[in-house]
Amino acid sequence: MPAATPSATRSARLGLRATPEQEAVLRRAAEVAHKSLTDFILDSACQAAQQTLLDQRLFMVSGVQYQAFMDLLEQPEQTNESLRDLLSRKAPWDAAMTLRGPEPLGPQHLVEGFDCGKTGGSTTGWCATPDRRKAVARPRRFVVGEDDRWWAISA
Repeated sequence: MPAATPSATRSARLGLRATPEQEAVLRRAAEVAHKSLTDFILDSACQAAQQTLLDQRLFMVSGVQYQAFMDLLEQPEQTNESLRDLLSRKAPWDAAMTLRGPEPLGPQHLVEGFDCGKTGGSTTGWCATPDRRKAVARPRRFVVGEDDRWWAISA
C-alpha cells in the first residue's frame, strides 16, 4: 500500500492510546523524519502491515494457479551466471572481514561520490560539505573501513 499522495483525501478515522514514553518516541522520530506525527505513524503502520502480509507462509491458490506453479517447478533448471557470481563472493559481514575503526571522520577520508543511499539523506550532504574540518569537530560522527571502502556511522 503506497503512502497517500498529498491530493488523496483521508476519510477513515483511526484512534489509539499510547503511554507518554511512546508518544515522546513517536514525536521525536516524526521530527527526525521531517513528517507530521500523523504521517509518521500512518506510514510506519502501513510499512509494518505490508511486511506482515508479505511474511505469510500459507498461500491460497486456485487449481489452475497450482498447476501452473507445479509446471514451473518441473521445468529443467537454468544456469544463472549473475546469481552464481553473487553467491561466490565473500559476504561483507563475513568474519574474515577486518574492519578498521571506528574512527572520527577526517580530511583523510575521501568523500567524493559518497551517497548515504537515501533520497534526500542528510548524511550525504553532511559528508559532501566542502569544509569538513568544521563538521569533523563533531565528536559523534565516525567511519568504519576496510581497505579503500568505508561506512559512515553516527552515534
